[in-house]
Amino acid sequence: MKKFAKKATQTAAALVAAVCVAFLFSCEKKADPKPEQGIPEKEEARTEYLLNGEDLSDYTIVIPNEPSDFEMWTCEILKDKVYELTGIELKTAYDSESQRELEILIGNTDRAESRLDNMEKGKYYLYSKNGSIVLNGEDYFVAGGAGYIISALEGSDGTASISVEKEIKGRNIEWKPARNVILFIGDGMGKNHPVLATAPTPSLQYSQNNVAFPEEEHCQIFWADTFPYIGEAVTLNYYGSTTDSAAGATALATGYKTANGALGMIPADLDSDGNEDEFCSVQNVREAAALKGKSTAVLSTDKKTGATPNGFLVHHTSRYDRDIISQQQEALDSSRLDYTYFWSRYDNDEFLIKVQKTIDKCNNNDEGFFIMAEEAMIDKYSEKTDFDNVIRTVKRLNSAVAYTATYAACCPDTVVILTADHETGGLTQSDDGIWYWQSDGEHTPLNVPVYAIGHGCEIFGDATVENTDIAKFIFSLMEN
Repeated sequence: MKKFAKKATQTAAALVAAVCVAFLFSCEKKADPKPEQGIPEKEEARTEYLLNGEDLSDYTIVIPNEPSDFEMWTCEILKDKVYELTGIELKTAYDSESQRELEILIGNTDRAESRLDNMEKGKYYLYSKNGSIVLNGEDYFVAGGAGYIISALEGSDGTASISVEKEIKGRNIEWKPARNVILFIGDGMGKNHPVLATAPTPSLQYSQNNVAFPEEEHCQIFWADTFPYIGEAVTLNYYGSTTDSAAGATALATGYKTANGALGMIPADLDSDGNEDEFCSVQNVREAAALKGKSTAVLSTDKKTGATPNGFLVHHTSRYDRDIISQQQEALDSSRLDYTYFWSRYDNDEFLIKVQKTIDKCNNNDEGFFIMAEEAMIDKYSEKTDFDNVIRTVKRLNSAVAYTATYAACCPDTVVILTADHETGGLTQSDDGIWYWQSDGEHTPLNVPVYAIGHGCEIFGDATVENTDIAKFIFSLMEN
């Protein structure tokens, strides 16, 4: 085994070096040529951004005095993207303030123009009325109108004239080929974990003590359940056995099944007993994104040497060789591969904030970004058969998913996928409503859910796929 570890370490180091060199070569910039003498300077390009014939800078974004998260997020993302694309800093106000002549109304404000009854599910509303531009829709679909405006400004080269119709009707978000990919991994999250987290109090009784969990502590809606494409994934490892997090993460990151414990490496040969005799490294989707010039980030609530995040970072035969994992991370840190790591310090409730900061950091790259964000604690509390904390950690994952769905609606060249590396605990509900654990905290071979939103994601709708198919799909997006 020492022979294999040494060979794997050398192979991994060579791979990291090769990837870094390839990326450096791809990023090399030629010096700007010096201007020739006697050639007059070009006139400064004219900039003009119009919204229904009015100067965009004259508009004020107005939100309800007590906005929903979706309304607030839409306001923030729209304001930031408009500034990024045009240099215009739109003013913002609450609907309790006096009405302006030109307003962009987000959500259910107290302005008569934005009042809508019976909005269609899965549709956004964008229309003009009495000089106001109205953006509305249920939940994160309120951001669809912002996506229309932002898309019209992208690539506008200093001028844009955006027209918004007066007709009030539900519209479908027009997803564009993906520049950005956000992959969520709910470690250990099976199909029943979100069901538990959203269960009403009467059905949430524990088999151990028959005590109901407080209703205000669980999710009212699991937002990924509203995604248009929902399927499930097979998680078995290279040998067709129950996977661990290392093999599960490697499958999601590289598109290859592997042996338990291996990170970014797959069996190349087997000995006469059917055991791994040699491993080889394989590229992961984060590396592919970086070599395309995209910003990349890995975010986790696990420790920095945890198995799942390192399925997207390192190449080694054992998840337990933490010194080697740290050395490979340092090699990445000292290279010019565009990579950011955010650690959410195990079990605090900063996951949503960290996801927002990660997107903000990656958002200013014209080539786009790839982000993997893992909520590790679902698995760790499932291993302890701790219902309360499983619900709490699913809930904080849910909040981050809601934010990224809003971001995707604002930036429709974004794909968001939520899945798991494996199921933990065999979480089950009996016919009389009692929740219990079948495996006493062990990993199980059960399929896990796949939720997806964005361009091309229909391949996951009502389908059972291999977990490797998720990586293959993300690889295909890197070709855009």
